[in-house]
Amino acid sequence: MSKKSNQVLSYKLQKPEEPKALLIRHILVPYDDSVYSDAAFDIALDLAKKYGAKVSAVSVMYSGIVGSSFLDLTAHQTSIEKSRLRRLAKIFKEMKLLAIKYKVPLTTEVIVSSSVAETILAFASSQKADLIVMGTRGRTGGPRHMRLGSVAMDVSQYASCPVLFAK
Repeated sequence: MSKKSNQVLSYKLQKPEEPKALLIRHILVPYDDSVYSDAAFDIALDLAKKYGAKVSAVSVMYSGIVGSSFLDLTAHQTSIEKSRLRRLAKIFKEMKLLAIKYKVPLTTEVIVSSSVAETILAFASSQKADLIVMGTRGRTGGPRHMRLGSVAMDVSQYASCPVLFAK
């Protein structure tokens, strides 16, 4: 054996440190009514059950006219927004029933904003989320060659807590 191989054998293996306990108490799920966010909610619910955590499902409705009321919108825009809110209310009701079945506390919220990613980040920070579980892409799905949507990319880059993506 050469000297070099003897040196390699003489190194002692260091005992790995015990992993720090991951305390997941609050999981945020940005919800946009896509199959990706449905998968994210399922994962969040499973993790919350295992960790005894609560879940917040937040839907951010994009609006370039933030601060305006429904009265400032055209009749067509108002109808579309009201339809979206009714659909979200129905979905959130189903999510709450599922959460009750699994004994996981769930809160839901709809926020109107001109910046979806910034709103998710601000909500996560203000509510002290320990984990964000979100879909890789939104309702439109984006181009096939993109692996992450722009909102997912921004949230993953700037979140102060871990982000888990669901495909």
